[in-house]
Amino acid sequence: MLTLDKGKEALFEEYSEEILSHEDYEKLKGFMAHGKITLYTHCVNVARLSLKMSRNRSIDEKALVRGALLHDFYLYDWHDARIDVPLFKMHGFTHPFAACERAKERFKLSEKEQNIIESHMWPLTLFTFPRSREAWIVCMADKIVATGETFKR
Repeated sequence: MLTLDKGKEALFEEYSEEILSHEDYEKLKGFMAHGKITLYTHCVNVARLSLKMSRNRSIDEKALVRGALLHDFYLYDWHDARIDVPLFKMHGFTHPFAACERAKERFKLSEKEQNIIESHMWPLTLFTFPRSREAWIVCMADKIVATGETFKR
């Protein structure tokens, strides 16, 4: 797990509490993301790296953490070919929108948080691009974390 300084750790705990304690968020522990890494661990890793990358005081750190935690909150195992999900074979292109819908059903999200979730796969989501510094940070952090998780032995 990525370590944060005391100040960032306190912010992470404050901004993540509602999401991490939600019973449906716990379900992410049962879905695999990359290799042997669960979606839960992946999303927490992305949120922690995003917060570590945010050095600018003008960053909305609450939206950053919440959007990062919810970026893959689609609540299905995309590896399971039996799942009846529209455009299932196009998971990389479609899951940001499924994640945002699931998140909106369970949490009150700002427009910025919604854009963070929906644009995190840019450029695959060609017409849904990051519209804030926070969204760009999560987009980059997700790619860094996913690459590390994929190649981790």
